[in-house]
Amino acid sequence: MRRPGQGFTLLELLVVLVLLGALAALVAPAVSRGIDAWRLRVAAQELEQQVARLPLQARAAGVTLHLGGEAAWPAAVPPIVIEGAGIEWLSPLVVRSNGFCEAGALRLVHDASRRDYEVLSPDFRLRRRASGAADDEGGAAP
Repeated sequence: MRRPGQGFTLLELLVVLVLLGALAALVAPAVSRGIDAWRLRVAAQELEQQVARLPLQARAAGVTLHLGGEAAWPAAVPPIVIEGAGIEWLSPLVVRSNGFCEAGALRLVHDASRRDYEVLSPDFRLRRRASGAADDEGGAAP
């Protein structure tokens, strides 16, 4: 029984610190994976928003956009930029000056994760390709 004003022993403090350290070691990887998954979802949403703007930008500029492959990014349209992520064009995408497109495919690369998308024509929606060897994010699709 403790007397009022008496503190904890060094052994008691060390036991509590060891338990807190063990708990942190168990929780940290799960929290890290959760943060990485959240960042990938945010990057995917940003990609969808920027790709959805391409037909409007092509119509406004009055140009046909040829994206991917050997084609250079047209100066009339701002490039797709996603913080902390990159885009790889798996197959060329053509956005006509009337806002319609020809189907293409792209890959969102974020850290060690990647997601493949198909661009559906003519309405320019993105559809995520089925998980497989090309998708190594390590989790289920949202």
